[in-house]
Amino acid sequence: MVVPMKKLHVLLPAADREPFLKDLAGVGVVHIEEGEGERRSQTLEQTAATIKRYRGVADALTALAAAADAETPSVTPGALSAEDVVTSYEKLDLQRDAAAQKVIALQKDIATLAPWGNFEPDLISKLQQASVTVRFFETPAKKFDQLNLAYVPHEVIAAGSSVKFVVVDRGEPSAIEAEEISLPPRSLKACSNEIDTLEKEMTETNRDMKALVSYRTMLEKAITELSREEAFESARLNMESAAEGAVLLLTGWFPAVRDKKVADLLATRTAWFEIREPNDEEQPPVKLRNSMFTKLFEPITKMFSLPDYFELDPTPFFTPFFMFFYGMCLGDVGYGLMLLALGLVFLVKGPKNFRGIFILVNFLAGMTIVNGFLLNSFFGASIFNLEGVHGLAGNGGVIPFLGPKVVGGKMEFPAITFAVYLGFVQMLLGMGMQVYNKFKNKGLIYAVQPLCYVPLSLVAFIFLCKANFLNMGIYEINGLQLGVAIASVSNGVMKTLLLVGLVPFVFLNSPQIKIFWRPLMALYAMYNFASDIVSSGLSYLRLFALGLAGGLLGNAFNEIALMLLKNDQGEVVLASPLIVFTILIMIAGHSLNFFLSALGAYVHSVRLIFVEFYKFLDFTGGGRAYSPFTENVTENN
Repeated sequence: MVVPMKKLHVLLPAADREPFLKDLAGVGVVHIEEGEGERRSQTLEQTAATIKRYRGVADALTALAAAADAETPSVTPGALSAEDVVTSYEKLDLQRDAAAQKVIALQKDIATLAPWGNFEPDLISKLQQASVTVRFFETPAKKFDQLNLAYVPHEVIAAGSSVKFVVVDRGEPSAIEAEEISLPPRSLKACSNEIDTLEKEMTETNRDMKALVSYRTMLEKAITELSREEAFESARLNMESAAEGAVLLLTGWFPAVRDKKVADLLATRTAWFEIREPNDEEQPPVKLRNSMFTKLFEPITKMFSLPDYFELDPTPFFTPFFMFFYGMCLGDVGYGLMLLALGLVFLVKGPKNFRGIFILVNFLAGMTIVNGFLLNSFFGASIFNLEGVHGLAGNGGVIPFLGPKVVGGKMEFPAITFAVYLGFVQMLLGMGMQVYNKFKNKGLIYAVQPLCYVPLSLVAFIFLCKANFLNMGIYEINGLQLGVAIASVSNGVMKTLLLVGLVPFVFLNSPQIKIFWRPLMALYAMYNFASDIVSSGLSYLRLFALGLAGGLLGNAFNEIALMLLKNDQGEVVLASPLIVFTILIMIAGHSLNFFLSALGAYVHSVRLIFVEFYKFLDFTGGGRAYSPFTENVTENN
């Protein structure tokens, strides 16, 4: 949910600015409002630039520490200042990069010189001074045979698809119809020796860089202090002066639950203050407050945008759908176990600041395993070979089975129908949330149009069930005849729903325009609504398509791998010496399929939230993140 905020205005004497800011930072809950365009100063710009430099070096040292071995040198912290550490690291980094670039250039020279063998360029230069010119040529083998070299001193160095040869001239150079090669002014040996020297320098540079790892904690403290200075400087700049500079005005926001804490602080100061609720024209900062589980999904919300302060936080509403979408797209027990293994490894070994992401990966892995059972897939192979199965325990099972089954001699795919049902539920949820947002922020008249979408959507869904589109009319969940029940809705009920939705929709849509224009706007809105329903339905069908594609590709890799073990009778012989290649094919194939399927599952699940769900929700977004002014700058992150 979006945490309710209150607006704060404070007038205080200019002489009281510094102690007031210090006390305000101690409270640590007020988000200071910026003026018209954030006020900047040279000090603020320099501090921000310094923080950026320090953070880059701190992150690099953290990466070095993670990759360091037991021989990493240790030094006594405090021997260098934070600026000394950063400057030293930057200098060493430049030296290492310069050496690496030289090594790359030398390796190119070696690649050019290698076919010609090791010779001294100085000797070529001395021959040049004696009027003896040594020239290097290369030409295709076919053209070489056509060259007139009978009276030209030459030597073939290498022959193959192309011929490399050397020509020795005295006086005027011979006319050779071949490409003349310009070689680097150093020998192979000299290049190799120089690379060895540079690699030793790089080793020493890396050792010196590792020696700075011991300063990480000190550097983090310096970054914290600089961030605090930056926050104080920004706060000073955003306090507007009045009465010729004698009085300062501060405007900010804080969570409503902190009302007493802020009021108690202000009561101790010689200042006038006002605390009030935000009005419709203001844009308070947004702070999300969710359960520990739902909070794991907040990075997905923030990846698109924070919600507007006055609308519902979509995170808790899309959380169960996102998990199930991902599990259904990946939909394989084996791949779920692989994802779980990766998630657990990263949870133990990965950076602590990404711990929430790694926990989320484990939850998604668990849902993938669940869907793998439902879709009857383990590394592309069937888990249950039960004809006409309805659940994991056969007929009457408690868990709906979504894998392909045979009914009346025909293959059916319950996952297709289930995807449509699931998508329809999410679309209805989005419409309901839109109704709530419109009613809360604009009033009942603006909530009528999205409210009308609900009965109209129900009519469309009932119609598709009656037509048994994609087996929607006969869909059942472990004996519960859901599709039959929906398809049995009478035409009278459908007509009533149609009238309930259509009549107010025609005359009460777009309240901002005159009523006689609304029927025309209704036609346009109805066209958009129908298009959205169709396009969204197709998008939800991809849930089944992606899961099916991953399963079929996994099964294809199985078939290719097992072909190596089959005898003339088509039987799989595990004792075959080719089993090593079978295992390698399976590992390579399933690894490729896993990463492609995992990426596709994430992208499509996010798309269903950001495009389809947000479309019916009429998501506004654009919220500013709540960033309190505090001495503990880590609270802002």
